[in-house]
Amino acid sequence: MTAEFLIGLARTLREVVRPLEEALESPEAFGVLLLEHGWHGGADAELVQAFAERLRFDDLVAVLVDALDEVLGVNGVEVEEAAEVLDAAVELLRALHELTLAAPIAAGPAPLDRPEFWRSFPSDLGQSLLATYLELRRPTLFAAATCAQSCSGIGCGRRSRIRQRSRATCMAGARGFGTTC
Repeated sequence: MTAEFLIGLARTLREVVRPLEEALESPEAFGVLLLEHGWHGGADAELVQAFAERLRFDDLVAVLVDALDEVLGVNGVEVEEAAEVLDAAVELLRALHELTLAAPIAAGPAPLDRPEFWRSFPSDLGQSLLATYLELRRPTLFAAATCAQSCSGIGCGRRSRIRQRSRATCMAGARGFGTTC
């Protein structure tokens, strides 16, 4: 693997989590994010702060941004340096995944006080972030992933975020190839 490839992956992962970063900037935006995933929490600053602290979001994003700043536009970046940048991006995603194992915040604001929130929301959020990135930045890949998922039966019994968001996109993309999803 080349350094440019690894840096590109890290930049992509940075873009994938940008909507979460924007949602954590205001209680209203975070409330909308919760509603999009079927949770009601209202526009509560305490809720946003508690979630961001549990995720360690500010710290992890700062590490990633700093790491990217050190290598972007620099000639001769070594693979090891680029791998460190990718590690910072992966750590952010790992932290989001590990929230599925988190215990509820006992005296925290709803829905952070519910075990089912922690079991489902982080995973659903990760899927949604990736689906949104693909849909907006890589629509051809988004349509192909959707069609492949539908045709192969992946996600049967549980509608994934990509499948939920893309049925119309898939059908429109598939028409050009003479197939249906």
